[in-house]
Amino acid sequence: VRNVRYGDLGEGVSRLILTGKGPFAVDRLDVLKNEDGSGYRIAIDMSAASVREFDAALANQALTTGSTVSSDKGGRVGTGPVSNPGHRFTVVIDPGHGGIDGGAEGLNGTVEKNVTLAFATELRERLAAVGKYDVFMTRETDQFLRLDDRVRIARQHEADLLISIHADTIRVKGLRGATVYTVSDKASDPEAQALADRENLSDQFAGMEIKDDDKE
Repeated sequence: VRNVRYGDLGEGVSRLILTGKGPFAVDRLDVLKNEDGSGYRIAIDMSAASVREFDAALANQALTTGSTVSSDKGGRVGTGPVSNPGHRFTVVIDPGHGGIDGGAEGLNGTVEKNVTLAFATELRERLAAVGKYDVFMTRETDQFLRLDDRVRIARQHEADLLISIHADTIRVKGLRGATVYTVSDKASDPEAQALADRENLSDQFAGMEIKDDDKE
């Protein structure tokens, strides 16, 4: 393991990220209750794997090999989602920016927060018309929301999918297409780094305090 990162994602929810030195397999993952009753600990057995094995595990959203044992309070750890035919898929649409945080501004004065809200509203109507989804929005008016508030709203609705809508600006003339955000220690290029930095500073632009343990 090359690096270990930990982040608090909200009440009762945290994220632990292990960065390997190369492709690996998780042979065993146990969630164990501490003997003194103070909490739980995670024990992970890892081994080197081929690139093909690692890619296959990512594609399946599952562990590559081995068994998984959990505490009496939890179910199987690390397995993929269980199919439930009676479950209605819940989508939460998040129009980027809002309120004091206008986002990017076009040459003709178009403000990103208005574009994202209009797009998100139309997307909600189209998805709802399909009749197969429960669709919600993090905001329906021109209001400011902290980044963690957007995540909290999605969790309150038990969202299966959170779609965050942005209309980015980038200093490369003639560039067209979509931007996709993923968790990474290093940006793919300087333009992507600058874009991610701007989006992650939305709370600071609005004068909100940023907690040291909320970097994720």
